[in-house]
Amino acid sequence: MNNNPETLSEELLFNTSEIINENEEMLSKNGGTFNVFSILDMERKEVAVHSAFILELINPNGSHKQKDLYLRAFVKDVLQINDFDFKTASVYKEKYAGKYGRIDLFIESKNYKIAIEVKIDASDGYNQIQRYFEYLQKAKTSVQQCKIYYLTLYGSEPSEVFYGKLKDEERKIVELKSFSENILQWLVQCTNQIKIDKVNQAIFQYIDIIKKITGNSNEKTEGVLNKLILKNVDSYKAALRISEAVKDARQEILNRFVSSLKIKINNSKLLREVIEDENFENYYNLPKNRYSYLTYFLKETQYENIGIYFSIELQRKLNFSFYIAKKNKDGSINWDAKISNEKRSLIKSEYFNDIKDLLKIEPNPNCLGWEYLRSKSQHDYNFFEATGAYNVEYLADKEIMEEETEQLAKEINEIIETVLINK
Repeated sequence: MNNNPETLSEELLFNTSEIINENEEMLSKNGGTFNVFSILDMERKEVAVHSAFILELINPNGSHKQKDLYLRAFVKDVLQINDFDFKTASVYKEKYAGKYGRIDLFIESKNYKIAIEVKIDASDGYNQIQRYFEYLQKAKTSVQQCKIYYLTLYGSEPSEVFYGKLKDEERKIVELKSFSENILQWLVQCTNQIKIDKVNQAIFQYIDIIKKITGNSNEKTEGVLNKLILKNVDSYKAALRISEAVKDARQEILNRFVSSLKIKINNSKLLREVIEDENFENYYNLPKNRYSYLTYFLKETQYENIGIYFSIELQRKLNFSFYIAKKNKDGSINWDAKISNEKRSLIKSEYFNDIKDLLKIEPNPNCLGWEYLRSKSQHDYNFFEATGAYNVEYLADKEIMEEETEQLAKEINEIIETVLINK
């Protein structure tokens, strides 16, 4: 056997490529990764998708017409409650609890009040569990037990902020549940309980989304790859070498992409001057909460050295933003300078088209709006390296990458021309 590390790495890469190609062929025969949730960009929307879909299944009066069939499986397999009174069951999405807030999913019966907090990407609300606890204690009857479930991708613990001032004994009311195990297992159980094509097809699509956002979308392929890697010690070492090289390869893909985009943008008459260029070349060495950006000057306004700027930003996905900021006497930009609401409104009306209908609004008052930048295939550019997230591997092809950056530069010009009033 050839124990040369480079040869072994090459063989492993070749064999891996073969396995992936076989998986691609199978996907092609089975409809690829076609998924209505992905197409509508709703994979990670907690209330509009995850809470809504789960609620519709567990609702005894749901459109599936299966009464409490799915609710029974949910209570038994996910919540692990054995004495729930299903005859008196009611379910709610975003249950209004007055000053205590809104509860993502709420289930109650004669003998239980159950609050479920669903978390995909949103941060923990201040004192949220404490508020739910106080509401349940106030609203429950003498025969009702109270439960709070914290449902996350992997069964993560809530933050201290989330617990608020609850005592250790009171915190025991909170149980952790995960999409990656508890919800997936329940959904599979739902499809096995009764064969209704229309309902099961929707559940299968939702299962695919959960597998994707939890990194479990290629289980069969990963099983074959695991066997290949664990064939012997040398194969495992070769895999480690490849794994270590992947980070550098991803950084090189990003570097080429940004460099090419900058060259294309330099031909623009709208983006005249680079103000700041930060962290792209070191993106994968940054902490998990990464942030890289490339900011251009657009134009001065008539208000106290306030300028308008365009920024291309990368956290996980690539997006653009419009900013207003004051220029200091030394020529530097004060991005945090306070600008009155009156001046901000005047700048919006005088220099921008109706951006509230065009862009997403950022809490930062000096950011007038933002939106994701999308590829030629109309997908977000996701550079986050977690399994199931990173979707820009095709940029390793230099010819395709050049086509993408050419198209992206044109799109950026069109965005600016659409949003900014030319005067």
